[in-house]
Amino acid sequence: MVSFPHISVNKLGEYVYATPAKKRSILKTMKYPSSFKLGRYPEPQSAFIHFMADEKHDIGIFEKKKQQVAGKKITSDWVKTNIPCCLEALDHLINCSSTLLVPYLRFNAEKGLPPQNQNTTIQNVIVHIKPEVVLLDAKTKEIKGAIKLVLSKTRHIDLPEANIIAASIKNHLESLYKIKLKPENCIVIDVFHRRKYTAPKFIQTAKMQIKLACNEILTAWPTITD
Repeated sequence: MVSFPHISVNKLGEYVYATPAKKRSILKTMKYPSSFKLGRYPEPQSAFIHFMADEKHDIGIFEKKKQQVAGKKITSDWVKTNIPCCLEALDHLINCSSTLLVPYLRFNAEKGLPPQNQNTTIQNVIVHIKPEVVLLDAKTKEIKGAIKLVLSKTRHIDLPEANIIAASIKNHLESLYKIKLKPENCIVIDVFHRRKYTAPKFIQTAKMQIKLACNEILTAWPTITD
């Protein structure tokens, strides 16, 4: 068990607008993670990173990954049920590659952030910020933005929740690298619902909501029991 308060940026977005009961459920999941914890969508995430980093943005990257997923050996019921979920996610990413992602293909891209730069502390709460890719200027290689995927079949995110996620990423990158980013280049993509959200132009409201939420998490954390 991790004793200090912590939360992922995607869960922070969900937390801000959740009911009191759901907030406690989110914190319980963070404080007492399941011992059986496997990433549900590693193949779609890795294919997306590869596609964005590829100079030609070859759609075949997704198709090849689909073949790999479809050919996986079924070793458990979890694997059996996860295969169609990953195949569906890959199909959505194929669609997004020719629609939502087009404006960002002019950038170079590289995989997320190094481990030492993936966390930020807000009101004594560690927030895990792991965009799938960081966008770079094709000529100068300066950081220009980032893309975060939300992969969930069971719920879709709306604009207020996406604002929290995108604002967190924008603020973290700006603070980390002492740069200024355009809001439209800090992106959250709800993969299963094929929706794209950008950071709010006026970030102060989101920053205040994040600060208040982290204060609440810090207070509630000791009261969360297994």
